[in-house]
Amino acid sequence: PVSGSGAQQPAGAACSVSTAVLDFGALASGGSKLMLFKVYSTGTAPVNLDVIAGCSVFTILGGGGQRALAPGDSLAVTVNFAPTSGGAFECTVATGAGCPSVTLRGSATTVSFRADLVPILNARGCNGCHGYARASDLVNVNSFVYGAPLIKPFNPAGSVLYAKIANLGTYGGAMPQAAPLMPAAERKKWFDWINEGALDN
Repeated sequence: PVSGSGAQQPAGAACSVSTAVLDFGALASGGSKLMLFKVYSTGTAPVNLDVIAGCSVFTILGGGGQRALAPGDSLAVTVNFAPTSGGAFECTVATGAGCPSVTLRGSATTVSFRADLVPILNARGCNGCHGYARASDLVNVNSFVYGAPLIKPFNPAGSVLYAKIANLGTYGGAMPQAAPLMPAAERKKWFDWINEGALDN
């Protein structure tokens, strides 16, 4: 058996939101950021709200739950983005029956190019040849040998540099040349950084 119930607003009730999307940008994993949006009662009768976030990485800290909003009033909804792992996150905040929802977006990183990857390049002697001091030296920059990006965000296998570091065989031999492969922990940092968007962080 399947059962359910529906909700509908009183005659004359109407609502709107201040934005369709809240974009939190990129944070380091373990950090947090607050943003807010507003819900407006734009009709001639009170509007019934039920403000709920659809995923746990985004938490409603203020303005959540059920309430009636009188005509002309507004409700501020405070959202906290607190990622505990790397990656891109997106979910929706429902505001009430017949009311617009708000999309929440954000990403988190566990690897820093400057703090984690540049020291690896320096220690392995890679920067003696290539001089990769900034992410922009690598990201979406085509290899003049292979014609493919040195680093393609979200695509380690399609990134020439990662393919050579991991010795995937798709773009010639392994790097660094005439040396053992980078340790697995270092290769994983490159893999995670690319999968997290290859940010200049």
